[in-house]
Amino acid sequence: PQTPFREGQGIELDKSKFVFGRILAQGSDSTIHEGLCASGAVAGQRVALKVQTRHRKTTIQVTTECNVLTKIRQAHGTTPRIQSLVAYGCIGEEFYVLVTLLLGPDLLHLLPASQRMSPRNLLIAAFQGLEALETLHSAGYIHRDIKPE
Repeated sequence: PQTPFREGQGIELDKSKFVFGRILAQGSDSTIHEGLCASGAVAGQRVALKVQTRHRKTTIQVTTECNVLTKIRQAHGTTPRIQSLVAYGCIGEEFYVLVTLLLGPDLLHLLPASQRMSPRNLLIAAFQGLEALETLHSAGYIHRDIKPE
């Protein structure tokens, strides 16, 4: 989907201001931007801003994602492998925006120029991914769209 937000543009959600940065990923239903919390509860921290066009399917997706992140935090506290929900809401009548703390770079950005990871780094990444899945499963959820990003 085409994102209506550009680098440097700011929005306000849940009494916080967020500034959009570069696009990190695009899927069939959403665009994820890197960003910064300019004011509010996590001011100064890097965030991920997930933008989705509002329609019935995305209403369910955004609500479910927020509920899952909230339930995991209640059950496990803050975990190093699961994003922390910062804010979510609607921008106008057209877009949902979900904001989470940015965990770090995605696997594609960690690959060396050779496009091969060392066996050690591959095992570390696999173990961290399995830790995240274990946390998700222990909260009663199954992730259906796992990608390296």
